[in-house]
Amino acid sequence: MNSMPLKLVVANFVLISVASAFLMYLKTSQKLGAPGVKATQNSGSARMDIQLPSNVLNYRTEPQKPFPEELGVLPKDTSIARSRYSNTNNYIDLAVVLMGTDRTSIHQPQFCLTGQGWHIDQTETVKVPVKLPSGEEMPVMKLTTTKQVTDPAGKQITVRGIFVYWFVAKGMQTPLHGQRMWWMAKGLLQNRELQRWAYVTCFSPCFPGQEEITFDRVKQFLVAAAPQFQTF
Repeated sequence: MNSMPLKLVVANFVLISVASAFLMYLKTSQKLGAPGVKATQNSGSARMDIQLPSNVLNYRTEPQKPFPEELGVLPKDTSIARSRYSNTNNYIDLAVVLMGTDRTSIHQPQFCLTGQGWHIDQTETVKVPVKLPSGEEMPVMKLTTTKQVTDPAGKQITVRGIFVYWFVAKGMQTPLHGQRMWWMAKGLLQNRELQRWAYVTCFSPCFPGQEEITFDRVKQFLVAAAPQFQTF
């Protein structure tokens, strides 16, 4: 009988055991990094209080509660903050989801948008005039979306939405999910540090034809708001 299959089974078992032990070692010996957003530890809770700005330009601020489905699905040490900034003609929703010791707190936003009935028409990496320590403007991911809704008269109308997001940890910022994952893996291997990433979103709806005006408004909002809640 050829003994190679048995040797392969043993080799695979050893490899899996070593890999599992190494991953367990990383998990038990890792330290949690500092967040890239302004937050304080919530007494008696694993969650943190994220400090979203209370005054931005001429907007009225309305803090929002996290969605119940978020609290039920995300890890218990996930911290969430939401606020709506509105004036007479429009509003902008700002939200931050901050991970704890479980990286599954952070996910790609495309799944949530499509699950809420939005169709993503265009995805592009752009820069907003928020200055980073390097002197460069802050890169973000911009999604242009469409949704069919029913107005109070029962008529179907088309609504567009400008959705901007990025990921931030202490000293790091990127709009790319893959880049964030690479930096996280590198941090674990080199420093045994689990980088504490936050996922920041900014959303404003509009009617067709108003997309550029709406995005300009979002950029102006972020110039005033981002330095108030993000650490650079």
